[in-house]
Amino acid sequence: MNETLDALHQVLAPGGILLVGWNRGLIADPCGLPRMQALFRHQAVPPLPARKAFSDHIRHVYDLFRAV
Repeated sequence: MNETLDALHQVLAPGGILLVGWNRGLIADPCGLPRMQALFRHQAVPPLPARKAFSDHIRHVYDLFRAV
């Protein structure tokens, strides 16, 4: 995962936006990954929220990050 995050960070300009879609219960929350925290900031991009989760029975989540 760290290699992927490094590559994404390399191609994004500072302040560039990364949208991550993931499924709760299948992988760890990307916000908790140390490499993600080092390279990106979890934040809203108005009018979009930093995180969009759906009802409990839908496991898919979207997170927005900005490259630092």
